Amino acid sequence: MEKWKLPLVTDDFERAHRMGPLRDNQKHPRAIISKLHHFQKKQRILNMSKLSPEDCVLRVVPDISAQLQARRSEFWPLRKHLHQMGLKTYFQHSAILWVEVGRRR
Repeated sequence: MEKWKLPLVTDDFERAHRMGPLRDNQKHPRAIISKLHHFQKKQRILNMSKLSPEDCVLRVVPDISAQLQARRSEFWPLRKHLHQMGLKTYFQHSAILWVEVGRRR
């Protein structure tokens, strides 16, 4: 977190653990799930990860419920079609789909 000038110490985490078994043939490192004590630090990490995705080797994804994931997955056929047309799509909180045309949403 040095890149984002966000000092994190052990006391900032309530818990953290790795997901899945360790394998020799994995393309990507195992995911780490963590819960932070401070909402402000979590928000800052999420915001900073959105600002610099091209040079960031860290993928930060907020935890969402199974119900919300199911609602968002209903958009996949439409999103796939829009991406084939060269349009970018984004989700606003919950399951609201935004489509970027040019530089406008």
